[in-house]
Amino acid sequence: MKRKISFKKELNCQDVKAIIFEYFDKEIKEELLYQIERHRMSCLECTRLIRSYRLLINVLKAIEEKEVPEEVHRRLLRRMEEMSDE
Repeated sequence: MKRKISFKKELNCQDVKAIIFEYFDKEIKEELLYQIERHRMSCLECTRLIRSYRLLINVLKAIEEKEVPEEVHRRLLRRMEEMSDE
């Protein structure tokens, strides 16, 4: 789901958090990318957030995909349904 961020002089942390997934998917305009990078230069919190997401993405890409046994899959789905009913 794409969020609409209006272009303005300065982005704030809330703006960056609202479009972080589009940022990593490279689904934002170059001008907005520039504004995010400019905000990061003065915001340690957003720099850490982006660095953490980047690290998480790299770790997830490195995980080897394995087949889940059918019984485990059924139990997991059943448990998820139970949790959603609570």
